[in-house]
Amino acid sequence: MTRAGRNAGGAAILTMWGASGSAPAAGPQRARWGGETVCLEIRAEDAPPEAPSLFIDMGSGAREAGRALMKRSEAAGVPARCTVLLSHLHLDHVMGAPFFGPFYKTDAEVDIRCGLYEDVAEFETMLKTLVSPPFFPIQPLTFGAARFAAFRPGETFEAAGFAITARRLHHPGGCMGFRVEGAGWALAVLGDHEHGEPEADAGALALARDADLAIYDAAYTEAEYPAHEGWGHSTWEKGLDLAEAAGARKVLMHHHLPERTDDDLDALSAQIEGASGAATLARQGMRWRLSADGAELLEE
Repeated sequence: MTRAGRNAGGAAILTMWGASGSAPAAGPQRARWGGETVCLEIRAEDAPPEAPSLFIDMGSGAREAGRALMKRSEAAGVPARCTVLLSHLHLDHVMGAPFFGPFYKTDAEVDIRCGLYEDVAEFETMLKTLVSPPFFPIQPLTFGAARFAAFRPGETFEAAGFAITARRLHHPGGCMGFRVEGAGWALAVLGDHEHGEPEADAGALALARDADLAIYDAAYTEAEYPAHEGWGHSTWEKGLDLAEAAGARKVLMHHHLPERTDDDLDALSAQIEGASGAATLARQGMRWRLSADGAELLEE
């Protein structure tokens, strides 16, 4: 898999708007690490306000992500534009959709893509059903901003100026992993994924090959995993194994269990970093700079 990105702007900024999984975790016990569910934004570092952002998943973190996008576009007097790639439609990955501000602006442009359904109408109906009565009081996905499309596993396509390759992962009901490539850098987003299925593991390995940063589903530890086998999630230890096999330069562990407290995540972070100097635990709000020089964690 090549590292020749199409984004002419060079470096990009990755923002973790949500790093948890399964359910949001609120309250003082998660004040430091944050408890919003998965939502990532990748945006060219030098992008003008009218340039689109790329989002991966719309967990509860999508609410703040949408607010930031709207604030940026409104300040510049331009419509909000973005592409959203949905790995799958489990609730923790789409629960932020009803609260994503650009859906409420008729001049906004939001391309929503999912690779699990060949029939785009089926995918569109599923997501619109969630964001409509009786589950939600209004229907913002009918306001005009949302445009639906599909993609096929294994194909490479362009979104928001980046080259995207998608592969199937191992998760109940299906899930897509992504490789995002820019000018001389590569990012792999692997979640939700349960190790142990050969074809899916090979796909995850291909997506992470020589990546500057790989984001991996580390819901469990190896000690916890046997009680959750078949639930569709992996361990941080398997994440390190994958990164080493793929030659990924750095790995970011995400999809934290909602029951983990700040103290739990402090201890887990120390354990992960003690095992590998190239591994880091994802924190809500953290920002990474992706460039031809690699992946650099920015000061919060």
